[in-house]
Amino acid sequence: MSRILIDSIFPYWRGTPWDFNGHTAVPRQGEIACGYFVSTTIRHLGIGINRYKVAQQAAADIIHLLCDTASIQEFRSLDQLRAKLEERENYELLIVGLDFHVGFLYKKEDVLYFAHSNYLDRKGVEVERFDDSPALRQSNLYVLGSFSRNADMIRQWTP
Repeated sequence: MSRILIDSIFPYWRGTPWDFNGHTAVPRQGEIACGYFVSTTIRHLGIGINRYKVAQQAAADIIHLLCDTASIQEFRSLDQLRAKLEERENYELLIVGLDFHVGFLYKKEDVLYFAHSNYLDRKGVEVERFDDSPALRQSNLYVLGSFSRNADMIRQWTP
């Protein structure tokens, strides 16, 4: 499931413009806000979530809805978050909530990435290296949860 999002779905969304009210369901057509990027890409996996209701919530609430409850943690520094991510397996897909933003974190070939609809300079959907992300550096709070460890989501996805 995680590999499909990371290797197949995220690349199609790259370059889709950001807008605070953006809610397109079609990559590179229209605009998309960060919460809609998270909910819509999960919907594209075939998981039956209401992408509107999910996207319109605070980042921490999105994480509590979509992630394994036991995996949810809060961090107050980027260094603490990085240390926790280094312990994760490649392709474990995590959702991270920032002060005013939400996106996906994952490790691929032992490199950490942040996939999100970037509001800074209205860049839109991109996948950045963790250490190169201004959005991550600007936050004072990080709420992290494992989407790929959520057994209920996996059951919905598995035919």
